[in-house]
Amino acid sequence: MICGGIVFAKKLYNAPPSVKYIYRLLELIGPMSRTEIEEESLLPPRTVGYALRILLDKRLITKAKNAKDKRKIIYKINGTAAF
Repeated sequence: MICGGIVFAKKLYNAPPSVKYIYRLLELIGPMSRTEIEEESLLPPRTVGYALRILLDKRLITKAKNAKDKRKIIYKINGTAAF
């Protein structure tokens, strides 16, 4: 986790608080859909979308198909972000 924290700090140092908050939610709760992130964070959909784009661009998170429902997309912490 220490390596992940260092990468997190370097890549998101200048990021808006909403980006850091959503990353931390994914870190604590685990993989979630965009709707679940909006419900858990209480942030507006537009803010969540912006934050997810930044996290995807920085390769801190990945998106994948939900195992239960292949039509839905889930977001999760990128396991290789620390390396």
